[in-house]
Amino acid sequence: MNIFERLKSGEAIHMRKDKAYQTTALAEMNRCRKLCFTINHSEPDNDLLGSLEQELFSQSMSFSSYFTPPFQVDFGCQMTIGEHVFANHGLICMSAGGITLEAGVMLGPNVSLLTVNHDFNDLQIICCKPTVIKKGAWLGANVTVLPVLRFMKARLLAAAA
Repeated sequence: MNIFERLKSGEAIHMRKDKAYQTTALAEMNRCRKLCFTINHSEPDNDLLGSLEQELFSQSMSFSSYFTPPFQVDFGCQMTIGEHVFANHGLICMSAGGITLEAGVMLGPNVSLLTVNHDFNDLQIICCKPTVIKKGAWLGANVTVLPVLRFMKARLLAAAA
């Protein structure tokens, strides 16, 4: 398994000792930081935003979907975004464990989607779990989604939940 499959599987990964994490995963994080910086500092009417978002998500984002800058994504290659997904500004995706946003998902301002947890005995060890937000789900403002939560389709999660 490659490092991204290992992260999705929930395997405990030591961030400082695992060579694949130190090379491949950190390179992906740096790639995403640079793209997020470019997107977040672009003019709102920039015609290139769609193609920059496609590059960020390794072509796994539907062209009918849109994330309102500014937002932060650490592992774009670990995300899958369906048709007509909308994310308001302030989105944070800690996506090492994998995030799937199915068709029609709506994310309010300042939503956090977190797939990473740390070992309490050694904080350099991470354990990740995938997060799936099902078709038509709506997460209101300031919602924080922790690892292993799944939202059924067409459900609303209230603001600041």
